[in-house]
Amino acid sequence: DFGGSLIYCTDANIVGRTPWFIAYDSKYDSVVISVRGTWSMKDVVTDILADTQSLEEAGQEYGFEGKGEYTHRGMYLVAREVMSD
Repeated sequence: DFGGSLIYCTDANIVGRTPWFIAYDSKYDSVVISVRGTWSMKDVVTDILADTQSLEEAGQEYGFEGKGEYTHRGMYLVAREVMSD
């Protein structure tokens, strides 16, 4: 027993999506979001989608200055999927 509870879990494993979960850690009174790293060939494809992705649109949506800022496109797709799930 880790002293917490599982709140949400997904086992999606396609290009642009990877398994992740949300848990509550009662020992530290904290919410934990964990995204699994590279494990499958589909994850490798996500990893090699190394094109850059502008953060301007995400910045407008989530309230930060994204103009002129870029990130790894594969990881961006996974993050967007987590936010929309």
